[in-house]
Amino acid sequence: MLVHNPINSSAIGLKRQTFIKHGTNSADLIYGMEDWESIINMVRRGCRGVVIPQQLFQYRVRKGSMSQSFTREKQLYLLKVIAQKHHSFYAQYGAEIALILNSNGSALYFDNPTFEVPRFVPSQWIASLKNKMKEYIKRNKLLRKTAYIIYKKIKS
Repeated sequence: MLVHNPINSSAIGLKRQTFIKHGTNSADLIYGMEDWESIINMVRRGCRGVVIPQQLFQYRVRKGSMSQSFTREKQLYLLKVIAQKHHSFYAQYGAEIALILNSNGSALYFDNPTFEVPRFVPSQWIASLKNKMKEYIKRNKLLRKTAYIIYKKIKS
């Protein structure tokens, strides 16, 4: 999430009060990416959610849309603003960010999070991340309950 926006803002559901309290858009992001920065802000402030690893809708990027009109300079500027706003959060996950960048390349080359991006990720890293996620879900009652509901739906 800190390297590339994996979440389309139209694909999330959240309470209005949560967004107002933790995720309101920043005026610093004059060219875009404000939805991504909102997600980073909410996660940094303790808001949590569940990712369903299944495509449930098709996200279309229109020709001439804001994200398609990004120049390299605009993207670099926006990435710099986001990294500066959340410097301590990025510092906390520096090793993981380095692994992702070394495996997948810079977020500058991803046009749309729904595009399939060929990637190489070491199996030990995946196993470690999977174990961390399991432990986090076990400790969080809401996530545990949600994961169980998703599991039941997938199995049926």
